[in-house]
Amino acid sequence: SLAGRTILVRADLENGLTDDIGPAIADLAKTGARIAVIAGYGNPQGDINPAYSLRRFVKPLEEATGKPVLFVSGSVGLQAEAGLYKTPDGSIVLLENLRFHPDERRNSRSFAMRLSVLGDYFTVTGRLPNRPLGWIAELAAILPSPANATPN
Repeated sequence: SLAGRTILVRADLENGLTDDIGPAIADLAKTGARIAVIAGYGNPQGDINPAYSLRRFVKPLEEATGKPVLFVSGSVGLQAEAGLYKTPDGSIVLLENLRFHPDERRNSRSFAMRLSVLGDYFTVTGRLPNRPLGWIAELAAILPSPANATPN
């Protein structure tokens, strides 16, 4: 029942890819779902700063999953929606750094709602941040976990 759906996967990339992220994402892609990896990186303080772009993680993520990874230079809004729309089922897409948006640091429900339109399911891989979960907890309350999907 995940085929043709989009799963938002919040990954912790602060210290690079950990050993658990690649296999977890690859397993989700095997379901036929479109996998949208979302993450924050560094401290760009809500500004778009190329030094903090997640583009640097495309190749390591490809190596870790054994699948091609598409990069979308937006993380919310029309640019992210258009990038996901063009992504085939069973593929992996990495969205740009969530921390380029001031709302990510405000831990706002509105930011979680903007993210929720991008997916059908939400899950977390890797460790959780050492700060209040804010939008992560809000997004988990809005979108179901893929573990709760009804089997075919």
